Amino acid sequence: LEEFSIGVYGPFTSVDMRIAASAVVFDLDFKKNFDPDIRARFGDPIVNIPDLHPDLRVKLQVCDSNSDTEIGMRCGLNLFQGQNGYDAIQALVGGYHSAISMPVASLATLFKVT
Repeated sequence: LEEFSIGVYGPFTSVDMRIAASAVVFDLDFKKNFDPDIRARFGDPIVNIPDLHPDLRVKLQVCDSNSDTEIGMRCGLNLFQGQNGYDAIQALVGGYHSAISMPVASLATLFKVT
């Protein structure tokens, strides 16, 4: 199986847990495209992905910046380097505060994360 790891970061605890919930919903809906047990339990996917490679798996890793630049940067480094319980990611989604997202985006270019 091919696993594509996506990091999701944002101010979940300090701004709105619905941001994290959206990531969980995406992960669950994506899995409905290939996991018959999840599909049977929760129904058809909201977003049906045609011609999905049967071996592709997406792994989401969620990290909370808590609206703090230092925590957000540490979060990004952990995701990029695969440290402190995280696997290295291939893509990053998230951000909220420019004081965190801009330096994290700069770091992403160094680690060649899209």
